[in-house]
Amino acid sequence: MGTRSVVTSGLPKWRQLADELERQIRSGRAAAGSQLPSLTTQQKAGYSQTTTLRAYQELINKGLAYSIHGSGTYVADPVPAADAGVTLAALEERIRRIERHLNLDEG
Repeated sequence: MGTRSVVTSGLPKWRQLADELERQIRSGRAAAGSQLPSLTTQQKAGYSQTTTLRAYQELINKGLAYSIHGSGTYVADPVPAADAGVTLAALEERIRRIERHLNLDEG
C-alpha cells in the first residue's frame, strides 16, 4: 500500500493522506490486519511525522485502523454495514488478532 505526497486540493496534507488511506481501506486495496506505512516510509513520501500521526489518528477515530504501541498502525476489520454496532464477538476477535500479532497467545 503506497501513498505519495501530492497536493490535490486546498485540504491540509494530513486530511489528504487520511482520505487517500481511507479510499484504499474501503476499496479493499488495504486488507484488514495489514500494517499502514511506517512513519519513516511516509517521511520518504513527503509527509512529516506530525502529518502522518494526525492522519492515522483520524483513521483510528473512524474505526478504520488501530495502533499497537511500538509496533505500528494496522487496518481494522470492516464493520458490516447492516450491523454498525460493535458486538462482543467482534471485540473478542479483534483482541485475539492483536494477541496473535504480539504473540501473547503462546504460553
